[in-house]
Amino acid sequence: MNQWLQQSIEYANQRSYLDDLFRVYPTIPDGIREVDQALWREVEQSFELQDNEALVRAMLKMKLFHSITTTYRDAHIMSALVLRNFLYSL
Repeated sequence: MNQWLQQSIEYANQRSYLDDLFRVYPTIPDGIREVDQALWREVEQSFELQDNEALVRAMLKMKLFHSITTTYRDAHIMSALVLRNFLYSL
């Protein structure tokens, strides 16, 4: 395995990973976002079923990710979630 990938995986598994990430990339600059409860249930169900494709599709329906292709400030959130789910799938 590539040295940098190994170090990234080890770091992502640390308890402080998301806290460190949020310190570098502060989130919620415009206040707390409300999440549609039906959509959140879809996200939780996909996660519990370990259906990563459905999980990503459900998350992309969220307002947070609507402009993900044009807004780079939120791209780290999607990257962190995808990486986390990938690591849990190993």
